[in-house]
Amino acid sequence: MPKGSKTAVVRGARAVLLDGRRGPARAKYALWKTAIAAVARQQVAQLPALLDGAIGMTVVFHLRRPKSQTRAQRAVVWHTTRPDVDKLLRAVLDPLTGVIIADDARIAYVIASKRFALADEPTRAEITITCLQEGAKACPAEHYAV
Repeated sequence: MPKGSKTAVVRGARAVLLDGRRGPARAKYALWKTAIAAVARQQVAQLPALLDGAIGMTVVFHLRRPKSQTRAQRAVVWHTTRPDVDKLLRAVLDPLTGVIIADDARIAYVIASKRFALADEPTRAEITITCLQEGAKACPAEHYAV
């Protein structure tokens, strides 16, 4: 579930940024954020505090393969159409902020990719968080898988 773009509108003498999602899409994104945060809480329940040091992150998005693909197209692994990987990444970072990481500005290193899920695999995001400052009190040197 990608995070949508903001839309700027003018109301009176002020410019206002609005979430580009409306109706069912907004509700679906809210469910996505809740699910990411809930799984993150379960996976790192032992975490004593929010990670607040330099953080590295790897995210692999497994997206649904269109049913209309031909047999030759099914051999393709990489997902090269919409949604954009940066919008997918934003949709993961926002729910993790305040649950695992103190602020997404702490993320100094990111590797993100998107691929097609296999026929028997669910769509999902595999997230690995690594503390880059070993020994920092606010970021113990461990890996966290969400």
